Amino acid sequence: MTKKKKSKHDLILEDIVNRLQNKKYYDFVARNVLYGKREFYGEMDILTYKDKHWHYYEIKTHRSPQQIRKARYQAYKVSKAFPERNFKYILITTEGIKRIEPEDVNKRKRVYRKRNRHSS
Repeated sequence: MTKKKKSKHDLILEDIVNRLQNKKYYDFVARNVLYGKREFYGEMDILTYKDKHWHYYEIKTHRSPQQIRKARYQAYKVSKAFPERNFKYILITTEGIKRIEPEDVNKRKRVYRKRNRHSS
């Protein structure tokens, strides 16, 4: 039986989770957390908690504008699914770590939809 090769995303995810758990900075560290509330549902790559603050880590293996938009939209869905929680959003790419500010998350109004193109 052959082992399935882990993706770049999964390798980064394991590395970050191990680092967070070893530092013992957070009271709670979980990975691949499913959530669903109303029409907002998905999976958080890493969820942490410390002193009444939740941190949501999203990992993207490419830093293209499309991936950044997707990460912002995922953070937007989390903010709408749990409006009572004060989340801090952190984007991790192969190029580094970037914090997504809550104002940027909540500006996201447009939902990805296929355009209906009519030919004339």
